[in-house]
Amino acid sequence: MAKPTPPLSSLPLSQLQGLVNAENESLTDRTPKDWFERAIRESELSVLAARKQRKEEMFLCYTKACQFYMNARMHPDFGSTKKGDANWAQRVKDFKEVSTRILI
Repeated sequence: MAKPTPPLSSLPLSQLQGLVNAENESLTDRTPKDWFERAIRESELSVLAARKQRKEEMFLCYTKACQFYMNARMHPDFGSTKKGDANWAQRVKDFKEVSTRILI
């Protein structure tokens, strides 16, 4: 049986930040497209969390979205993937505004 986890609202900021970094995946474990799709998914989850007024969940999702977006941009294959798929490159460019807004 799984150990019950405390609600996110009861965790201090340091533990919340630890949850963001818990995945410990290498940059090259996924493709740039995979990282970007994860960023999109986390940003969608953050909007849902905001609507439900779950601040801690929203923080985690926004932070992951930014982290995954940066992983996509920093990936060694980003340039070649971007050149090979103009539609995807435009989506990445458009998402930059979202990630900038998240960080502000």
